[in-house]
Amino acid sequence: MKLRNFIKNQGIKLASILVLTTPFIASANDKGIAGVTKNLTEAAQSFGPLITIAAFIVGMGALFKAVTTIMNHSENPRENPLKNVVFYGLAAAVGLGYTFSTSTVIQTLFKKDQDTNVNKEIFKVT
Repeated sequence: MKLRNFIKNQGIKLASILVLTTPFIASANDKGIAGVTKNLTEAAQSFGPLITIAAFIVGMGALFKAVTTIMNHSENPRENPLKNVVFYGLAAAVGLGYTFSTSTVIQTLFKKDQDTNVNKEIFKVT
């Protein structure tokens, strides 16, 4: 039984690795190792927006938990102390603050790069 579960788990891992790597290798099979490396590098560069999305989800979850803790405090103060609201608020501030300061959100909302938001003349000494 243990051997069957071990083989099943290892087979799932091997299949997932093959599924994840096959598109990169198949699309670059005529370009050699340089093509494979380029495709893997492009895939790694798309990891940043995933972190941004995860931070937004965590921030919104913490904000929701802070609001529900405040609402439930009147019903049962021992189970929902207000000191937890501070921690949830900090987690929400970090998650949402990081999200809204990234270039992914700035480019999506304002259609311009983060560098164009800063006036270059502000640092000029006359």
